[in-house]
Amino acid sequence: MRTIQDWEVLHLLADWRLCWQDFLRWSAYLANVRHGRLYIKRVKKRTGGYYEYLYLQHYVPGGHPFQVRVRLEDEESVREEIQLGNFAHSRLKYLRRKIRHLSSLLRQKLGEEQLLQLQEEYDGIAEAEHFRQQQNKLREPDHNYKIISSRGDRVRSRAEALICGILTDMGIPYQYEKEWKLRDGTTIKPDFTIQRQGKQLFLEVCGMMGQPEYEAIVAGRKKLLQKNGLQEGRDVVFVYLKDSQKFDSRVPTDLAIKIVSGVQPLASVWAG
Repeated sequence: MRTIQDWEVLHLLADWRLCWQDFLRWSAYLANVRHGRLYIKRVKKRTGGYYEYLYLQHYVPGGHPFQVRVRLEDEESVREEIQLGNFAHSRLKYLRRKIRHLSSLLRQKLGEEQLLQLQEEYDGIAEAEHFRQQQNKLREPDHNYKIISSRGDRVRSRAEALICGILTDMGIPYQYEKEWKLRDGTTIKPDFTIQRQGKQLFLEVCGMMGQPEYEAIVAGRKKLLQKNGLQEGRDVVFVYLKDSQKFDSRVPTDLAIKIVSGVQPLASVWAG
């Protein structure tokens, strides 16, 4: 995709990606709760009077009604669940309309070919969201991941949590500490893996620069990446910090804008 410099298009792209992320989260939620409407069905007794049965009715994607019997003693808890489920269902309907509208605007701005490239990003967004949910379950008992970002990722540091928020606000799908195997067989876990123009971009947060031992580790990581054909600026970008408490969020925000707009090559930055 060509470099995008139109701010209106950048905002549309960010909204489009955020809508897809929101859509996937609500879809996952709706798959685990009931929604629809409750109604009482009366059946006449032979001896007089009526039996009362409680049913839940909702619609499957084909549009056909689906009925499930609910125990009367569970009515209160089921009603609460249905209220949340119905909200999720209405939210999904709204997001579908918004995604169609944004896609139409992007088609006018970028053309059909680039819109098709954007549609392929849906797979990357879906994969990133699924990966986040699975990894958070694994990290929950690990005290090394005690900080939770605004999107719900369990991360190691405050700086990483802030970068999670910046990437999310910009609508950039990412995977935190996804495992990758390099050409020589070495396994690495970059802090952030970002899908950019059909390729992976690794974003590494180096939070203890100024300490000789840590800087030696960073230098070793750079040599390993170069040995395996990964170039700084094209395949990997470093965000350097000497003091994570003095994190300048404007620096990674500018970097995120460049990632969205397709600027090449990127440059590693100091953010604190």
